[in-house]
Amino acid sequence: MNLYMKRRTAHIKPIVYKILFLAAVLFLIYDRWVKPYLSDTPPLHSPVTGKVVQIADGDTFSILIDGKRMERVRLQGIDAPEHYQAFGNRSRQALGRLIYGKQVKVYFKKRDQYERLLGTVFLDDTLNVNLEMVRRGMAWHFKRFSSDRRLARAEEEARRQHLGLWRDPHPLPPWEWRDKRRE
Repeated sequence: MNLYMKRRTAHIKPIVYKILFLAAVLFLIYDRWVKPYLSDTPPLHSPVTGKVVQIADGDTFSILIDGKRMERVRLQGIDAPEHYQAFGNRSRQALGRLIYGKQVKVYFKKRDQYERLLGTVFLDDTLNVNLEMVRRGMAWHFKRFSSDRRLARAEEEARRQHLGLWRDPHPLPPWEWRDKRRE
């Protein structure tokens, strides 16, 4: 590059850096202080605490946050029998006995296609509800969406002990049941 070009573009570099710095600062301000106030949805990855007020099925329920806002929650990594499927009502009742009317903490990363919080749920900060449902034989480990080894081991143990839905020698996984209903 010749000397003429260096002189001609020398003043542009500091301006570009200033613009990039300003853009980064504005983005951080927006993301940290403005964006949370534009939506009632809690920030991702943070725990949400609420009282369980409705049980839809063995892997979906609703919580009331701060006594005013309802959120539907889907237990991540598991799939429970559907309502009209064999063992569907028992699975729903088991989840209800475990968490209905109680405060739970939901750790979530995203929402699913139905806008439900998709997460891991804890009761009393110690009991992993997702894991407990599989451990009791009330749900499958949803391997297509989860590689959690604890869920896999819990399913194997429930199956070995013939707990819950594993009393049936050939239980039909909910994803296969849903596929058959679509046909």
